[in-house]
Amino acid sequence: MGNYFLSNVISKLDAFKSFHKKFFHIGLLMCVFVWNAFAQVIYSSNDISNEVESVRSQFFTGQNVNIEEYELFLDTFLDQCNLRDDNALIQILDSFNLYSNIQTLHAAKESSDRINKFEKQIHPYVQRSKNPNVIHEYASYLYSKISWSKNSFSVIEELPYWYKKNMRLENTGKAELFYAMWLINAVNSKESNWISYIKQKESLIDNLELKRRDLFNCYLAYSMFYMKTLDTKKGFEYLNKAEQLYPNNYFSALLEINYKRGRYSW
Repeated sequence: MGNYFLSNVISKLDAFKSFHKKFFHIGLLMCVFVWNAFAQVIYSSNDISNEVESVRSQFFTGQNVNIEEYELFLDTFLDQCNLRDDNALIQILDSFNLYSNIQTLHAAKESSDRINKFEKQIHPYVQRSKNPNVIHEYASYLYSKISWSKNSFSVIEELPYWYKKNMRLENTGKAELFYAMWLINAVNSKESNWISYIKQKESLIDNLELKRRDLFNCYLAYSMFYMKTLDTKKGFEYLNKAEQLYPNNYFSALLEINYKRGRYSW
């Protein structure tokens, strides 16, 4: 009887320990899952700005860029980005604007897939937006594709829609300036009606508070404009301004090579 009682107690203790061992393992797995969830990188607005400007500075001054690391940053940022928030939308557009610039040198199928996913996600939010800063960032992103995209003609066709939409939303003159830059890329600059419009908007380059990125694009666009209209002195003046803004940058070097070949565009 005593042995039976003792064996019964031991059996129940073993079952108890087995139950708690399983429970412990389940609990441990849950803790690991929760830890992994919270261990993912969460970027603050300042983190994003610092990362993008750091990589932009490296790329635009001819330094090596860790593309895989930047792509990981983009993927993480896009997954956690609240696209309903205008500030977040502006930042993700700026981040991919830089990535688009990088494609000029490093285009690959994986990059196209990433860009297609990005454009598919953000387009509905941009389309509904009435924030001129969002529209400007989206148009600037599209503009960055002109020099490398296989569909650059469709990009050039789409851009006026966004510039004209912004002309209705703001009156600073920024949309008019970038529309003039579009004209430089899209039409025959020797047509007198466009020459007067492009020259009229030129003063806005110095009168507007532009991002360094946008100022750089203005210098390059007006450099091409003056080369096309055979004012080579002014064309090289703008090219030198772009070079001073980002020394050793690829885009100024590419245009200078094209100029020597008699080609006044990308």
